[in-house]
Amino acid sequence: FECPLSAAFAKLSEDAKREEKLMQHNLVAKILSRVKKELAASSNGQILSKIKGEGFDFAELVPYRVGMDARKIYWNSLAKGGDLQLKTFYEEREVNVAVAALLSGSQRFGEPIQKYEKVLESAAMIAFDAVRSGNPFQGIGMCETEDIVTAPAKSPHAVEKYVTALAKIDPLHTQIDPGRVTEKLFKVLRKKSLLVLVSDFLEPYDLRKISRKHEVVAMIVRDRFEREPRALDDTTFHDPETGAEREFWFDAKTAQAYKAAYRKHDKKLLNHFMKCGIASYYLYTDKTLLSALMI
Repeated sequence: FECPLSAAFAKLSEDAKREEKLMQHNLVAKILSRVKKELAASSNGQILSKIKGEGFDFAELVPYRVGMDARKIYWNSLAKGGDLQLKTFYEEREVNVAVAALLSGSQRFGEPIQKYEKVLESAAMIAFDAVRSGNPFQGIGMCETEDIVTAPAKSPHAVEKYVTALAKIDPLHTQIDPGRVTEKLFKVLRKKSLLVLVSDFLEPYDLRKISRKHEVVAMIVRDRFEREPRALDDTTFHDPETGAEREFWFDAKTAQAYKAAYRKHDKKLLNHFMKCGIASYYLYTDKTLLSALMI
């Protein structure tokens, strides 16, 4: 005897899976279309040249001689009581680019698009820019429930596969463990890389260890409301990390208290980045990566 309800539930489950796959496909198509359109208006390697510091090009310090490029003088050598020295650099060479999308439930928030979608879009844009300029790209995605690590590649198809894999991860009702993230990155990235971390960074990260091995850049994805919240009066808040719901009065006073806590968190975050030599950029959900970098 086959229970009619069992067959009905099985059909509902199959329909839900098909709908989920269609939504993922549409999300990937939308992101790739938007990214390719924006990159078409920019030069190859423009993003990488903007965010890449001297870590990859610096070779050694040499004594300064008359006629050398004064712009490359290492002024700290004088401050330390030594002779005037000049920084020398390698010729332009291949850069190992690693893009890590660090996903959590807090990113299922934002307008006109969610932070989660902006994280995927930014990761895709940096990866495409890397392969367009002839550099090997390695894609990483981390969430509480799943990790993605792709092999280094130079093809646009590899980027599309990476974005497709990221879109299959739904970070809703998940939290990320910053300690596990840094340990994982330290293990999977064997060669010195330009490591671009894309996340909202609402958790406290300790990137001292990873920044000593790689040149690290942080893309901080946020929504405008997080920075400048407005009073909403009696409101039901849904926690996208835990799924918990809470009703309370989010008046102007509460909004100001939230804003103060937000700024305190970011001040500590940016100080940590500065101490680690990590370049950081804010990317809001209503702006493109190119505009955030002012390209």
